[in-house]
Amino acid sequence: MQDDAAGRHLVIEEISHAGYRCLRLARGGLAVTVTVDVGPRVIAFTSDGGPSPFALTPDLTIDRPGLATFRMHGGHRLWCAPEVPEMTYLPDDRPVEVRSGPEGATFGSFEPRTGIRKELRISIGDAGVVVDHVLRNQGASPVRHAPWAITMLTLGGEAWIPQSQDPLDPGGFQGNRSIVLWPYSLLTDERLVVGDRLLRVRAPEGVPGRFKLGTQANPGWLAYRLGAQLFVKRARHLPGSEYVDLGASAQCYVGDRFIEVETLGPIVTLQPGGSTEHRETWSLHTVGADADPEATIAGLGLPAQGRN
Repeated sequence: MQDDAAGRHLVIEEISHAGYRCLRLARGGLAVTVTVDVGPRVIAFTSDGGPSPFALTPDLTIDRPGLATFRMHGGHRLWCAPEVPEMTYLPDDRPVEVRSGPEGATFGSFEPRTGIRKELRISIGDAGVVVDHVLRNQGASPVRHAPWAITMLTLGGEAWIPQSQDPLDPGGFQGNRSIVLWPYSLLTDERLVVGDRLLRVRAPEGVPGRFKLGTQANPGWLAYRLGAQLFVKRARHLPGSEYVDLGASAQCYVGDRFIEVETLGPIVTLQPGGSTEHRETWSLHTVGADADPEATIAGLGLPAQGRN
């Protein structure tokens, strides 16, 4: 499609980016670049031609005994939760099926060994980039999965994970939040900064070892500040639904090559022919590199309390 003078129409074009064959979707100053020869992966997200905070890792692999090599590639991907190597780490280095339309495009990949078709349905609107993560069971047997939306970001910044202080009962007597840790996570890790309203995970370069935490995605957003740029992803936590990893619908992982901010949909049993969807909305903002996180959050109008 051709853009108009105000940049309000969606433009989709084939490009080469970081050695990948891609489609670039652009509208109103926002642009996403999606691989079509592998994945799919969203390997770039920019605003007004600025830099992309997404990490690129074309050389990074996951190798497990008895399994084919999984290539990370970088950027944003859709996985099935829970994390089970025999299911999760199956390679997706095949060409991607693409369907484009007036509002965006759908990027799909089918895994015959599991019967699961993964789709990223991407559109760009006034509120930002909308990414619907779809799992379809095209196999012959029921499967139990949750859509897992994972964004790999460049080291050098810090992730923000909000903590609601809203009570769940009138008197505030019941527990209202939790922090979930993985076996390799240490509470003494210097990359973790704990606050009453905000957990921060720093991502300095050159620090060995892994760290991961999870919590409920309530009030419904995660952010990553890299210099003067803030990447925000919004997703709903559905009270009463079942989530993997002890209910951690928002997660953050950091290692020595990248940091990830992740959201998950509820885990469901997909009958043959069934599907489940999980939506994220992305935005990029210019902020002060040394600005107070809570003041920045308030200035952007991000909710500080949950919406149960």
